[in-house]
Amino acid sequence: MVGGHPPFFLKGKNDGGDFPNQFVDNGDGTVTDDTTGLMWEQGVSPKRLVYKKARAYVKERNRKRYLGYTDWRMPTLEELCSLLEPRPNASGAY
Repeated sequence: MVGGHPPFFLKGKNDGGDFPNQFVDNGDGTVTDDTTGLMWEQGVSPKRLVYKKARAYVKERNRKRYLGYTDWRMPTLEELCSLLEPRPNASGAY
């Protein structure tokens, strides 16, 4: 479980594939998703990061104790999918 919530992709838990995320602005550069219980950093980077560079970014955040936390991590595939729209945007990305 993540923050007291069941895994997103358990059979029969989310057949429609839609995630009604409810974001709360924490006022410190983060938002908390009340649906998943996860905290996300706002406005991270305007450019795309390959996985290796994204992992290095997270590692640096932990080293510098960003916002007082040292447990920043990359989202799991399930967590990341909870943020995606179920249809492509103008550039073809989801």
